[in-house]
Formats: sequence, structure tokens, C-alpha cells
Amino acid sequence: MSHYHVKPKMIAVPANEEDIARIVAYSKEERVPITPRGAGSNQSGSAVGRGIIVLFSKMTGIMKRDGRKVMVQPGIVHQRLDQELNVDGLRIPYDPTSRSFCTIGGNVATKAGGIRSLKYGTVDSALRSLSFMDVSHGLIHTSEGLPQDMEKTIVHLKNQLRTDKETTEIVRARENLKSSSGYNLRSFYDYEEPREIVTHLMAGSVGTLGIFTQIELEAIPMLKDANLYVLFFHSLIDAVKDIPKLKSFKPSAIEVMDSNGVELLRDVSENKVPHNCQALLFVEFDSGLDEADKLIRDYCLERSTKFWFEPDPHTQAQLWKVRESMLLWIMNSRETAEKKFPPFADDLSVPVERLPEFLVAVQQILKSVGTTAVIYGHAGEGNVHIRPMITLENWEQKLRKLSSLMFDAALREGGTITGEHGLGRNRSKYLQDEWGNRIFRYFKKVKEIFDPMEILNPDIVFTSQDLTKNLGLQVS
Repeated sequence: MSHYHVKPKMIAVPANEEDIARIVAYSKEERVPITPRGAGSNQSGSAVGRGIIVLFSKMTGIMKRDGRKVMVQPGIVHQRLDQELNVDGLRIPYDPTSRSFCTIGGNVATKAGGIRSLKYGTVDSALRSLSFMDVSHGLIHTSEGLPQDMEKTIVHLKNQLRTDKETTEIVRARENLKSSSGYNLRSFYDYEEPREIVTHLMAGSVGTLGIFTQIELEAIPMLKDANLYVLFFHSLIDAVKDIPKLKSFKPSAIEVMDSNGVELLRDVSENKVPHNCQALLFVEFDSGLDEADKLIRDYCLERSTKFWFEPDPHTQAQLWKVRESMLLWIMNSRETAEKKFPPFADDLSVPVERLPEFLVAVQQILKSVGTTAVIYGHAGEGNVHIRPMITLENWEQKLRKLSSLMFDAALREGGTITGEHGLGRNRSKYLQDEWGNRIFRYFKKVKEIFDPMEILNPDIVFTSQDLTKNLGLQVS
């Protein structure tokens, strides 16, 4: 789903862990890089590569169930696993809008979140263990422990990080920022056991540290008696001004859509959308309705904000389909041979209290270059998906300028270059700008532990390549 076109040398379709071991052995012998690929739904260009594409279309099984815990192969589609769990009244906690086609392996690789990660966290919160093929040690099951030399190295790095006051302050200061940028250094602070550190270090590693073979997640009970409010606003900035206050009501989701989303909703809403509405919020509560109902109604009266309360599960599902359709609508309905909405600065996150200032800056940037954008996303976490419209005339220059301005704006507000889509060809060049030299060197140390030969998905985390390299926007 990215716009990057890279022709691989070959495609390998393993059926089991033995096949993956053979692929890695061949890769090491021939010095051919490996790129793991699930459904190809990644928008950052990290699922295409010039070497061996390892396609997990045959590794889609559910291997084991133990209470709420489930062990799966990386190629299983999120929705299929969720449907299997639903039979027992369970569900996967995080829920990306691409769940009907994205895979669990890809979810872990990008540290995927979704609509309700405001309450339930990203895939990292559900991850319990995994098995992966390490280029130096072979197959590793984190549930059973780590090879002795790897464990020793991980412990050493943990101690080094925890005694580095400057780095610790930076990592801790970003605890409430939704981010899948860089390696998940929080795991060195949040966990004591080396095997747990490595498990969670893999979340967001975009195929650069190991090749997943099995993934263990913990499910939670299915949603029951959720209630949805649709709040209407005169502008996008008005919609996000009071997100911290709305968060204090303890919702399970706060989603924003700009005027494009408003029009999509208008088509299915039977005249329930106000005519002067230019933005809206979906605010969902899956517990504590009585208190939440009073709080949000008082808020709407205070702000003179029109709203729509929807308790019916069937209608709620129809409304959520509008929000979930934004991505496919952009790709299918708005792209032509002359203009595109390529994902490059599409997954920016800032602290929620800085979201209004950030979106003001975004609107000024778009105006300065004479274009518009589709804007929507997880407002409750300060994570917005911005898809500017690019005409193909001088598109390389436009992309460079827009990306630089957008990333700079997010970083000025204390934000990140990616909230949940993960690093890739469209943004990794800015990784060092976000984190600084000190932490960037720690990222390099992590890479050296797991992939000293640099054969796993090169040019995806550490790159100096221009973001337009291999970007296929030309008219075919």
C-alpha cells in the first residue's frame, strides 16, 4: 500500500520455521538482504526490498490457545484471528482500521495501534512472547529465554541505558507520546527479564532485528454496551481544542475527521449532520456511561457544540465503517493519473495538548505550497494521518518540501515522525533529527546485537536515501 516500487531478486514463501532457517542461511552465504512481508499493507515502504522478499502467505495458523493467550504464525490476518477469538467472547485489544487485511506479523513489526489504543494500547501492550529467527543464533523462543551471549549483551545495554541520565530523561519524557519511531528502548526500562526486553524490543522493529515465526498475544473480553457520541464542529482546530478535557472523561476512543470525513458521514446519516460542520469527533465509551453521559453533554452545552448520541450497536458499526473507510477512500476515490495522496508525513503524533498548534502549522504549510490534504486519525493520542494532495508536475520537489516542513512542525511540538505505521523509506531519514545523536547511537547498538551482517531489511531504519528514491508516482 506504499507508493514505493522496488524489484526484489527473488520471493520466498516459507511453510515453516525450517524453511526460514534455510532462507537465512542462503542470505548469509550469498550476502543477499531479506525483507519480511505480511499483507503488504504497510504504507511506509518497509515491506519492499531489493533482495529476498519473505512472504508469509503460508504461515497463517493458530498454533496454540491457553486461556486468553493465543500463539499464531505471523501471516495470519488480524480480522481472522479476531473472529476465532470472538467465538469465545474474546478479542484482540488493539484494532487497526486495516484489520480486514493486515497481518499480526506486520502489526508487531510496525507497533500498530488503532482506534481504541487510547484505552487499550498498541500491539506492544498485548504482546507476551514471540519466536524469531536470529541471523547469528538461529531460532529463538523468548518464552524459553535467550542465548547466553545475547542475554549478557542485553543486560549490559540495559544497565548502560538506565545509568545514562540524559537518555533516561528523554525516553521517560516521551512515555505518553504514541510513537513507533526508532527501536523500542522503553522495553529496557519497563522490563527486568532480558527475554521480556527482547520480546518488546521487536515491536516496531520493521523486520530489521529478526524474522518472526510465532507471536503470542493476550486477548481481552469483547466490547459490550459501548456508546458513541458524534460531535460536530465549525473547524478542525475547534474539534481538537479540548481533547485533554475529553480524555479526562475516560473514553475508549476519540477519533477526528476533517470535512472530507464529514461528507462521507453525510452520505449515510439521514440528514443528521449540520450544514455548517467542517470537522467531527467520534467519542466512544465502553464503560461508565451514566457519568460519561452527563460529562459530555455538559461539555457540549458549554461549547455550544451539536452532537449525536448513538447507543445502537448496529448503527455504531455503520458509523465506524465511515471512519475506517477513510484510507481506502483516499486510495481508490481520489487518486488519478494527475494527482496523488502519497503517504509520507501521514502518521505524525504530538502531545495531545499541542495538537491544535500543530494542526494550525499544518494548515499554514499546506496553504504556503498551494495544496490541500485529507486529515483524520486518533485525536485522543495526538496521532493524525495527513495525506496532502500532490500533482505530478515537479512532484519530487513538492514531496521533499512538504515532508521537511511537516516533520519539522511535529518535532517542534515535541512530537514524532511516526505514531503507529512504523519507520520506512518515507521517513527514516528524519530519525536522527527526532532523537538526536546520543539515542541514535543506541539504536545502532541494538541493530549490531541482532543483525551484525546488516542483511535484515537494510535502508529501512538507518538511511541517508532521499525519500523520493524508488517512489513510483510517475504516470504509467
